[in-house]
Amino acid sequence: MCPGSFFRIENKAKHITFHIKDAIKFSINKKYLPIRRKYISDFFEHKVDENTVLLIEPNDCHHETLPGYYNYLKELGYKVEIAVLKNGDKSFSRVAPKPITWIFSEKEMKFILSDERIKKYHRIIFNSKVTYKVNTHDEIDIEQFFPMLKNGKQKNIYVQHHIDRRKSNSEIILANPTNNPDLKKFVVNPHYFGTVEITSKNADETNFILVGDINRKSNTILLAQVLDQLAEKKDKFKVTIIGYGNIGTVSDNAKKHLHILGRVDYETMYQEIEKADFFLPLLDPDMQLHKRYLKDGTSGTFQLVYGFLKPCLIHKTFADIYGFSNKNSIVYENNEMLYYAMLDAINMSTQNYLKIQTGLKATVKKIKEESLKNLDCIMNVEN
Repeated sequence: MCPGSFFRIENKAKHITFHIKDAIKFSINKKYLPIRRKYISDFFEHKVDENTVLLIEPNDCHHETLPGYYNYLKELGYKVEIAVLKNGDKSFSRVAPKPITWIFSEKEMKFILSDERIKKYHRIIFNSKVTYKVNTHDEIDIEQFFPMLKNGKQKNIYVQHHIDRRKSNSEIILANPTNNPDLKKFVVNPHYFGTVEITSKNADETNFILVGDINRKSNTILLAQVLDQLAEKKDKFKVTIIGYGNIGTVSDNAKKHLHILGRVDYETMYQEIEKADFFLPLLDPDMQLHKRYLKDGTSGTFQLVYGFLKPCLIHKTFADIYGFSNKNSIVYENNEMLYYAMLDAINMSTQNYLKIQTGLKATVKKIKEESLKNLDCIMNVEN
């Protein structure tokens, strides 16, 4: 009898299940597993240079912004280590050399962050100001989730993804859609993903891409209608969809233009973005879920637009707020005009595509310069 048939371990997201000869089976919730003393000891005892920052993501989301903040800190002369609950190192697939990454259980992370030895780090930066409960959108503030939370040598810094909740100068934001002058110096926008290929427009088939929580963040009813219209006029286009959710009912004629991948790993997503031509944020100012992007938050799609220099098709209301124009994207006046915007994208020449891509590059350069300046100032403010 081979060992595997006698004793088998099934490692899932929340539980570990032990199978013994298919007769005995029991599960342990991972949060009750003991702390790995050797791993914790290695963490506290390994050498940390004077100017090292510990960058932490306490969620299963927002990992795509980690390489951006890591890169900014490196450019400012800091050394950076990463700490995640799980799988956060996967977002560094294109970053070389890869940072030192610590992967903790929830209990282990709470333990190390309550220990005075964490002060060996110059600063601790949390990539999210809140933690999200599994399979819900319920949130817990970091300082409540880690009730015994210690600072590094200097005060902790947090990335606040909801501008309306920002309470202190130790919280940075990804964007400032309100264009509030008081917030301008706290914008640090991460859009670095490692080595990426900046590609020109596909000659044979125009490829639109949509990334994210399809049901919550996208006007999918509008997209389904536009696809039906486009399919009657054009053959050489497709829409690649990455994420969970669905776009609803489309005609059989339109279905052949859909390339639905569902949830994928970061590397697969990066490869698909490189093969695409245009992003579809599908933001609608009349949708309640999208109103926060007009005032209190920003879409992760924009980070991908900046990082891969992929122009987006965007409603004018959002374009005006986020600095998009026909010089660096395709702007449509209202939802009814999305069809014509996609038609213009399909018909766009390689030369004109290069022009708006060049305009987008100039926008990204300005965002990076401002972000580096702001982060440098924030990092040099002492307790």
